[in-house]
Amino acid sequence: MKLEPRLQVDQMEVAIEAAAGGRGVAAVLSYQVEQPIRSGSLVRILKAFEPPALPVHFVFPTARLMAPGVRAFLDLAVPRLVRLEALREE
Repeated sequence: MKLEPRLQVDQMEVAIEAAAGGRGVAAVLSYQVEQPIRSGSLVRILKAFEPPALPVHFVFPTARLMAPGVRAFLDLAVPRLVRLEALREE
């Protein structure tokens, strides 16, 4: 089947907004649409064709060599990522 899209975007936020507005479908990562799916503004389709989930890893030097900015980022990001249902195995 050949598709001729009416809208092509290169930013995930725009794709999500367009899909939520009824302008088509979007292929994005699950954590990017966790809230819209939970609220019902988006629904998952073609679930059988989704690729398997990939783990999220942060790689950084030992704590002794860690830059303060990296520590601040980890302190902010890790608790938020742990709470994301989309990143948990189903």
